[in-house]
Formats: sequence, structure tokens, C-alpha cells
Amino acid sequence: MPLPEFAPRTFEEILQDMYNYIMIVAPELTDWNIGSRIRTISEASSLEDDEQYHQMVALLDLWNLLNVRGVDLDERLAEWNIARRGPLASSGSVIVSNTQLITSFLSASFLAADTAVSLYSTQGFPTTYPFTIRLGEDLTTVEDVNVTNNNQATGVLTLAAGLVNNHSINERVSLVDGGVYNITEGQRVRVPATDVTPERTATVLEASVVAAGNYDSPAIPAQMDSPGLAGNVAAGAVTEFVGSPPFDGAAVRNDAPFSGGRDTESDQQFLSRGRNKNRSLTRGTPLSLEQLTTGIEYTDTSDRTWRIISAKLKEFRRPNQPEDYNLLYIWPGSFDFILSSNTTVESVTTAAEDGQKFFQLANTAIVPNSLILQRKPAGGTTWETLVLGTDYYLNEGKGEIEIADPGLAQGDQIQAAQYGFYIELIRYVQNIINGIVTDPITYPGISSAGVKVLVTYPRPLPAEPIQVSIQVEPGYTEADVSVLVVDAITQYLTDLQIGDDVVVAEIIERSMAVRGMYNIQVQAPKEDIVLAEDQILDLEDIDIIVS
Repeated sequence: MPLPEFAPRTFEEILQDMYNYIMIVAPELTDWNIGSRIRTISEASSLEDDEQYHQMVALLDLWNLLNVRGVDLDERLAEWNIARRGPLASSGSVIVSNTQLITSFLSASFLAADTAVSLYSTQGFPTTYPFTIRLGEDLTTVEDVNVTNNNQATGVLTLAAGLVNNHSINERVSLVDGGVYNITEGQRVRVPATDVTPERTATVLEASVVAAGNYDSPAIPAQMDSPGLAGNVAAGAVTEFVGSPPFDGAAVRNDAPFSGGRDTESDQQFLSRGRNKNRSLTRGTPLSLEQLTTGIEYTDTSDRTWRIISAKLKEFRRPNQPEDYNLLYIWPGSFDFILSSNTTVESVTTAAEDGQKFFQLANTAIVPNSLILQRKPAGGTTWETLVLGTDYYLNEGKGEIEIADPGLAQGDQIQAAQYGFYIELIRYVQNIINGIVTDPITYPGISSAGVKVLVTYPRPLPAEPIQVSIQVEPGYTEADVSVLVVDAITQYLTDLQIGDDVVVAEIIERSMAVRGMYNIQVQAPKEDIVLAEDQILDLEDIDIIVS
């Protein structure tokens, strides 16, 4: 039997029904002109019924989440312990350069033992000897050598001794002279304003240096001062310091995009997440683990705040093995979150009970296949290595060891000769998933008993350059619109979830939504870029070329 359906009625429908009923039960009442007593009474009654229908419709609308907005939606979803996500500042890294450094580049390749190198120009390098140069800054083959002659006419530097390493054409060659240049924590940098975009500033999160003889500092973590999507700027957007530079001749740039910035969650996004969470309240299902993990925030020891923007669960089955497991891939917008540490000999037990099987490592979030577990029988002198899956089983997420039947003998010793374990964000999420027995208030766990979930990271797919040609509408300049097109494409790529393909049609749609755009042609990629379900596009060194 179908459920009854609520059908609100109008004033006219109610009044007509009253007229029909009265005409049947009291046909002697014939004066239905406007202003007559019976008509006036019927109209008053119909208006009251109409108001009740109106209030019922309003009440139903209020309880239909699809019709709730703003503060009302906040209050409704608060009943499910779901709060609207606020804005998040994007983060990335900047490099500070010493533009006053005397530097050039190799004009040819050279082999180890060569005693001279040629540069495109040796003007500016000393003509008194000896002096020291550095070849191959930031490369594994970097080396410092002494120079005994500078032929500025030919661009050849004569070396005091042969090279130790091979060096390729266009490697940087710099004079090693003077001291280090300091960059303080809190140094502010910016993306300059244009005709169509405002200035955006960022703050350096760590102190760093430009070493003597180096042109560049290491990549320094930085975070945008204002939260929101506007902070997700493309590579090369940061070009200026705010106020005084850290030293004379300092320049700044970002070689990779800033990512992770988010505006305040919209009503549509908030409602969608709320409904997904409500559907995923059964713990341990793929949807529940993905939804409950997405949005987790964590501030690491460098004061960098991470927010998981994508999570994907992959179930694995092991035929003829004692356990199944799940990999939960997480993505906070950058691969910089993948951090681990290592431990050497760790005593697990110095005197086991007879038949004892279960033990706990000192750490959780163990790196798979990194544990070397050893056993020394009671009274013995030699450690024997145990075989995973035969002699013991390991829950890497919890750091729990189970010795295979019949367990250990009385007095046996167990030690972990070595293992790696994830730290920072991965370990934090792993602890949220599994819970911590000794801290159930902070980490109650969200996975079902018996479900093994290992938190890991997606495989990066190197990004090929994206190249588009644009035509702009009258009144706009290609230079100004190009910046916005780069931002739009960068934002699209940043929003991709784990396993999402790069769709050429989306690149076109996002670009054409930029004010001032008239037409676009995509030169690269020629077709959609297809990703595996455990991959995500690596945006670290992507080039977006707009011409």
C-alpha cells in the first residue's frame, strides 16, 4: 500500500468545497453574493484553513534539508555533530635567491679529472688567484674547486686540481665568497596585484639561509596570510617581498603552486557532506572511512596546517592468507606530507609467558615490509629472524604483533631489529582510524573491529606541461587574462581527487569562465589524461603555458 501523500489546498479550493457542501445540506441558503453573511462566514473559515495549510508547508520545508540555507543549515547539521568547514589558507614553498652572487653557467659538459672549465662568461669573476668556485649547485655532483687562472677573453677557468665529478652543460658555476645570508621566520612575500587580481601575501614559516657560494636557498615552507581559493596561486606568482628584503640583492620566487586553500564551505558543499556522513554512519564501510577521513586537519611540528581534501579506500584480498586488509589513500594537496622515521633495536619482550602471542611495538603506522622481528629462545644466545605471514602477523596501522600458534615459550625474548614508521599527518590519521587504547577520549577509533586499515599516500603521476592559446574580448589584455586562466587551470588541477582523470573539456570550461575570455585552443594535452584509482596528478613542477 503506498504511503499517503500530503497535498496542500488553496483558498479557492476550500471555499468551493464549502459551497458545494452547504448547497447539499442547506439548499435554502441561496444568497452567495459578495458580502452576504453565508459567503462571508465561508470565506473567513476558508482563509483560516488556508493559513493552516501554509504553516504546514512551511514546516515541511524547514525539515527538508534541500530547502535549508545559511544559519538554518548550520543548526540542522549540528544535530549530526557536523560543522561547516571554515576557510583554509593555502601553503607552498618559496626560494630566496642572491642576485648579487657572481655566477654563470657551463658552456659545455666536462668529465671528472678535467682541469679547466668553460663558462658563457667569466666577467665578474676575480683575476687574482686562487679563488674558489662551486659547480652544480643543488645537484648530487656539486663540488667546490680552486681556480688558478681566469681567461675572460675565452671564458675558461683553469683549475688547481682535476674535477671529482662529471658536469653537464648549463650547470651553475658561482664564486664562493663571503658569509651566509639569513632569511628569518616570519619574512613576508607577495603576489603583486594586477588590473584584475588583488595583492596576495604569504609568510615564511621557517628560518633559512642562502649558503656562501649558493644562488638559491632551499625551498622554505610558506603559507598565505588570508585563507581562501585566491591563495592557490600558480608557480612563479610570488615575486616580491613585503617591506625590506632579508638582504641586499635578495629575490624570491615559488617554483611550485601554492595549494590547499579553501573558501568557507558553501551551502551545497556542506549539505552534500552532511548527507554523505549521515549515510556513512555505519563504521568500517568504504564510504564511511572515506567521508570521515576527508576534512581531517592537522598542524605539524613546523606549524604547517594540513587538511585532507581527498580519501579513497581500496580493499585487498589475499587468497590462502590469514587476513585481508584495506589501503586508505589520503591527499592533502601536496606530497610534502609523506614523512617517516626509523628505529633500531627495540626490545618487545625480555621474558615471554608460555604461549604468549600478542605484543605491541612502541610506534604505530609502521611502514609496510620494514619490520625485522627477531626471537631468541630462553637460554639461547642467537637471535633468529622471524618470517612475516609464517612466524608472526603484523597490524602495521596499530603496531600490533601476533605470534603464530602455539605462541612463544616461557622466557623467550623478542626484539625489533629495525623498522620504519610514518610520522606527522599519516600517523595522526592512522591513530584516528584505529584509535589508541591508552587514549580513547582523543582517539576512540572509527573503523570496525576486525577491519585492518592502513593509511598511505597515492602514487604520483608526473604532470606534463599544459599549453593553451587564448583570444580575449575587446577591452581586455592578453597578459592580464592569461594570469587568470593560469589560476583557473591550476585550481581545477588542485581540486582533482585521488583517481580523477584530467579532462580536456574541463580545462576549456574553467578557462572560458574567466572574465574577458573569447576563445581557447588546447595544444596539450591533446586528450584526457587517465589516472589509475590509486594515483593523483603531481603538480609540484607542472608548467601551465598560456599564449
